[in-house]
Amino acid sequence: MRGYVSMVGDLFHVGHINLVRSVRELGYDVVVGVHSDAEVEGYKRTPVMTLDERVAAVQACKYVTEVIPAAPTIIDEDFMTTHAIDMVFHGHTEAEDHLYRDMFKVPMSKGKFTRTERTQGISTTMLIDRIESVKGSAAKFRVSSLYDALHDLKTSRTLRVLETHNGLSGIIADTVHVGGNEFDALWSSSLTASVSKGKPDIEVVDTSMRLQLVRDTMEVTQKPMIYDADTGGQPEILRFTVRALEDIGVSACIIEDKCGLKQNSLFGTSRMQNLEDIPSFCAKIAAATEARRNNKFMVIARIEALISGAGEVEAIRRAEAYIAAGADAIMIHSSQKTFDEIRSFMVTYNKLDKRVPVVAVPSTYNYVTEDDLFASGISMCIYANHMLRAAYPRMQQVAEGILRAGTSAYIQNMMSSVKTIINLLPNTGQTQDLPLRRVPGGAAASLPPTKVDAGELAHLLKDRGVKRFFGVPDSVLKPFCTAVENLSSASDMTHVISCNEGAALTTAAGWHLATNDVPVVYFQNSGFGNMINPLMSLCHGDAFGVPVVLLIGWRGEPSASDEPQHRAQGRQMIPMLESCEIESLEMPSDTLGAANTIEKAADTARAKKCPVAVLVRRGILAEASGKAPVSHRDETPQNGALTRREALEEVLDLVGNSDDFIISTTGYTSRELYAIREERRKDSQRPAGGQLYMVGSMGHALSIAQGIALAQPQRRVWCIDGDGALQMHMGSLLSTASLGTSNLVHVLLNNSCHESVGGQRTAASQDEALNNVSIFPELARAANYSRVFSVNTREALRELANVTRRENAGSTFVEVITRVEETLNKGLPRPKETLAQFKEATCAFLQN
Repeated sequence: MRGYVSMVGDLFHVGHINLVRSVRELGYDVVVGVHSDAEVEGYKRTPVMTLDERVAAVQACKYVTEVIPAAPTIIDEDFMTTHAIDMVFHGHTEAEDHLYRDMFKVPMSKGKFTRTERTQGISTTMLIDRIESVKGSAAKFRVSSLYDALHDLKTSRTLRVLETHNGLSGIIADTVHVGGNEFDALWSSSLTASVSKGKPDIEVVDTSMRLQLVRDTMEVTQKPMIYDADTGGQPEILRFTVRALEDIGVSACIIEDKCGLKQNSLFGTSRMQNLEDIPSFCAKIAAATEARRNNKFMVIARIEALISGAGEVEAIRRAEAYIAAGADAIMIHSSQKTFDEIRSFMVTYNKLDKRVPVVAVPSTYNYVTEDDLFASGISMCIYANHMLRAAYPRMQQVAEGILRAGTSAYIQNMMSSVKTIINLLPNTGQTQDLPLRRVPGGAAASLPPTKVDAGELAHLLKDRGVKRFFGVPDSVLKPFCTAVENLSSASDMTHVISCNEGAALTTAAGWHLATNDVPVVYFQNSGFGNMINPLMSLCHGDAFGVPVVLLIGWRGEPSASDEPQHRAQGRQMIPMLESCEIESLEMPSDTLGAANTIEKAADTARAKKCPVAVLVRRGILAEASGKAPVSHRDETPQNGALTRREALEEVLDLVGNSDDFIISTTGYTSRELYAIREERRKDSQRPAGGQLYMVGSMGHALSIAQGIALAQPQRRVWCIDGDGALQMHMGSLLSTASLGTSNLVHVLLNNSCHESVGGQRTAASQDEALNNVSIFPELARAANYSRVFSVNTREALRELANVTRRENAGSTFVEVITRVEETLNKGLPRPKETLAQFKEATCAFLQN
């Protein structure tokens, strides 16, 4: 028998445990429904714990058999049937039945409802009241919170700290979270405090004014605050500052070892940076530590030796002195654009006998990641002025936009709605739409990493009516593409693989026009440019208003290590979506959350009649569970076909040591060609730079080859293409004849699948009837290639030597039917040269 208990489960306590234990002791398997934040806010208060935290707490109870996340408050017959509920239990008295009649009307009418006794003297509300009753110690708790977090996380990661310059920026820094990441503390910057008041950063904004800004922020935030105290002034003034900061709950202050008129450190040696003598600065450290009443209030010494040009030796000497004087941490500062100077300092610093935590501020060397900082031994990373620097250009754009248009109509997408701003502020009496604050604690609980089960996600979406999928296969989305293909072959789910992203979007738009369904279009972000035109002129709300969900595999996402061709696109992905006025969401790393996010995107797209994007980070999708990934590799043309390596070896033999130029398409083809060329380097007399390995621009290798062939008609140019790549921009076939590039040899390796991203069929091979029929030679003939061949053996490819070497032979198209040998893909090298080095070598080869 299954007994059902519904609850919020907030601050899961002994009363909850007694309830589920009593149901278990009656012989029932206990099923607990945990209500969502939105449900609870409708009749109670905002939960302290998130839904995921509450579900995890309930699941940990040994009396509980099953937990239903986001369970409805009103139990209807369908719910009871779906979850096979035999009896519903709730803790209240008969006199309180009227309060819960709507919730339990169905089980009551069926005789399947039992009241239980509440545990006296305990409830979530009582626990919250107890917490409120000790608020007098809140400031003390907050002062200690940075010290505690620093020590709790010292072996796991670098703390991240974000600049704030007023209450509003503080609220954002306090509440923002992405993919489970959030900021650990806030930074009250002297620079941004001054600039936000229109004052120069030379300490003209006095301590009293600065402290008021801090109070404004502290009143609406809960995370630890670090105060930028500049030089700290005279020791007597610094003592006052420390006491005042403690009184309002600030956790730390940073004082810098400079003297004289303040010069911002980012000017480096271009401005006179005068260092305080070591004994005087040590006296300031002593004054600050003696003034504090809470030993967990941190005094952090900022070392400016690298900024001033005094060098690493002086920086280390000062670090040792400041630690001996009682500094709780040191901050090492640099105005260099690379991490090298700080890394070198840390190598030496880590050899010292006595060390304290180190703080870094990567404002100029901004490409360094938090992982890099942590690996070097840095405990805290301060993003010191980013919020103000972000606000200024947007305000400038809005002002210019109004002046340019004479109306504010065209700058609405640059601004938040008034409702959003109102809801951001606490105590407005409005429903909050934005992330809610949680009660601060020490280190976050270490939860096992989760991934999205692609198979389960596909089933959830199908059950929710999201079942029309169009796209171009992608390595990030590979498990999901696999799951959708599996499910579409056994259900009414639609799955269409398109030639390119624009075609996927427009096919999906056609489906919507015919059915009113909201389709999902999936692709890698590198292909976003292929769909800009139909996105803006067809699907945008100002055009036809076609609702679609864009499911985007996010290569090159900020902070993640990725190939160079993905970095700029990944870094600019969100700004590009914003410039197209497309709302974007990020897929969380749990299956239910992923389904909810895509469903929310579909609902928003339908309601607003426009595209909505869902960004999928690399690595959060697990392979579909329950069955092996689908692959069409076994269905690719065999007939004694060559492997890709065999075909490339034969092509290189045809080229020999000539001055022909080779360009190869992106993916495994270029990587394998690179591997073969490296193996042959010693024996080859061919000059370096005679080949260009494409690592991006999928589908454009032929056009690049045509441009080279057109510019250098005396040189034979080889384009080694792939069937999936050619289909992306097949119109380029026509240009070979129309441009008169008779010196072009176009080699197409055809394996009928997108091999490097999962082995899915290409658009041209989806039709079962055409599975063993190649259409490419006929297309080449129709495009007026002078000579067209299709081969599937080494011997046949070798026989083309006379044709490809013949003068005035005209443009040549050679299709090579290849098979897939998955083992050959393992261990394929990635080029060790940079893309810039490849370009330089290519230009030298072609231009000399």
